[in-house]
Amino acid sequence: MSSNMMVTNTDEIYIVALHRTFKIKVLHLIKDLNDRLDCVVTTRTKDITHIVNITFSTNLTETTVQEIINRLNKGEMNELFHSFNINQLLTTYMTSSIIDTQATSVCLKPFTKECIGCNKDLDVIFNQYVTIYELDKIIKGGIYYSKCNICRRKFYPNYFERCTNGKRFVTPHCLYNQEYIYFGGKKAYSTKLLIHFTSLFLRQYSGFENFENSFNLSLKKYANLNLNKDMVSINIDYPRNLHIFPFIFALMN
Repeated sequence: MSSNMMVTNTDEIYIVALHRTFKIKVLHLIKDLNDRLDCVVTTRTKDITHIVNITFSTNLTETTVQEIINRLNKGEMNELFHSFNINQLLTTYMTSSIIDTQATSVCLKPFTKECIGCNKDLDVIFNQYVTIYELDKIIKGGIYYSKCNICRRKFYPNYFERCTNGKRFVTPHCLYNQEYIYFGGKKAYSTKLLIHFTSLFLRQYSGFENFENSFNLSLKKYANLNLNKDMVSINIDYPRNLHIFPFIFALMN
C-alpha cells in the first residue's frame, strides 16, 4: 500500500488493524477449521489452536482462538472471506451453454512431462472433453496430450502413440500413481472404481453386466441424495457405461 494512501472506509480500517494483529492466512485457516469441525466436538477450540500453531509456528492461546471464532460466527469478518460453494460455482459455470471455456473439474494430463525417447520438455495441449466415472458420481473432464516432433510420439494420460503408424503403447509407468485411467474415446474411469470392480469380481463373483447394472442403480440413488445434482446428471448413457471394463480388468491383472 502506498504511504500516502488514506484509509477512511470503516471496513478497510478494521481489516488493516486486524492484519497487524493476526495474519490473514491465520484467520483464514481458523475459519476453514471452524467450518469443518462440528460444534459437538468438545475439544474443537483446542484442536484448532494446535493445528494453527503447528502450521504457522505461532503461539496463539485457546482464549484468543475462541475470540476469533466468536467474531467469525457473528459475521464481523464477512468482508474478508467469501461464502460461496466453489464446487457449485464451477459446475454452474462449466455447464453453461453460453460460455466458451475449457475449464473442467478434472484435467487428465500426459503421464510424463518430457519425451521418454529424447527427454525433451513437452508442451501440454488440450485434446477433448470426456465423461469420467467415479464411485459415486459422473463428472466432466478434459483430456490433454503432448507431442514430440523429434521422436514422432504423442503422450496421453495413460499411454503413448506413435505418429507414424498410430500404434498405442501402455507401460507400467503410464499407470502407476494415477487417479484416473483413460485409454481413448469419450470415457475415463477413476482408479477407485476399477479397484472396487476388481474386488467384487474376484470375491463376489460379480460379472461385468451385473456390476454395470449395479453401478447404474447406485448412481441414480446417489443423484437423489446429492444436493448438487449437476455433479451427477450429465446425460448418463445407461445402461452400457462400462463396456470397456473387461479390457481394463485384463490389463490391470
